[in-house]
Amino acid sequence: MLNKNFQPTPSLFINCFDTYDIEDSRGVELNKYDPNKFEDLKFLIDEYFINGSAKNYGPCKKKALIDCLSQALNSDNYDFASIIEYDSNECFYLPDEWNIIDGRAFFKNILEIVKDAWAE
Repeated sequence: MLNKNFQPTPSLFINCFDTYDIEDSRGVELNKYDPNKFEDLKFLIDEYFINGSAKNYGPCKKKALIDCLSQALNSDNYDFASIIEYDSNECFYLPDEWNIIDGRAFFKNILEIVKDAWAE
């Protein structure tokens, strides 16, 4: 059963990369990787999301997240750039050296990685 307070959004897949106020530790570590390279992104998602922030997610949460991201990717109008762009009003920052070239492709790769990992 899905917790009523759980609201799946595509941003949940990348919250684990937040470097707000920890740029000198997590930011330095994450800046070693290029999120535009599939193998780097696979390592990052495996390490920080699948085996990190989503480690204890049950089947219902996993399905809800996959469905949410699938729906966003199926929508031509979904604005992935708004999730990954710097916003001074938010206390969420991706690593400062990350330059994600194509937000839609980035999240499509994340979906592929997560679906493969969670299919096991």
